[in-house]
Amino acid sequence: MFQLIYAVADGILRKYQTEAEFSNYKEHLPTHIILLFQRFKRAYDGKNIKALQNCISDSFNSDCLGVNKLECLNLIGSFFNSFPSGFNPFLTIQVEQISVNNKQHFVAVIEMNVKLKMLNIPLPIHCNQDLLICEAKPEGDLNYWRIIKIQRFKE
Repeated sequence: MFQLIYAVADGILRKYQTEAEFSNYKEHLPTHIILLFQRFKRAYDGKNIKALQNCISDSFNSDCLGVNKLECLNLIGSFFNSFPSGFNPFLTIQVEQISVNNKQHFVAVIEMNVKLKMLNIPLPIHCNQDLLICEAKPEGDLNYWRIIKIQRFKE
């Protein structure tokens, strides 16, 4: 999966050579955001709470996934535990619009869609599909990108 996303990102880089051209295309995601969403999806699909914990900031807040990081992880963990044996989540994240995109802050309207897989076969069942505002920032000495906020999108 990483190789596919990398190939797409590399193709975009080659197509839009100048910074001015590059920033005009909102469908482009910076590599650090692609990697963050990839880590989040891999952890979510694998029902790996520890890996999810590394994708979410300690200062995380939300109006739909629990108020803070601990509540968010507990809510997601309960969701995972509700699946019968052989069923797993299958998360897709689609970026609808980027509001802020710089080296210190990323804000976008995203659509998170959770489907189910049974024995690794996708089922035509959707658990939820919401438009959300997602914010992410780099943290710590290594500038490791984490999600700091997820809010419901309200028009």
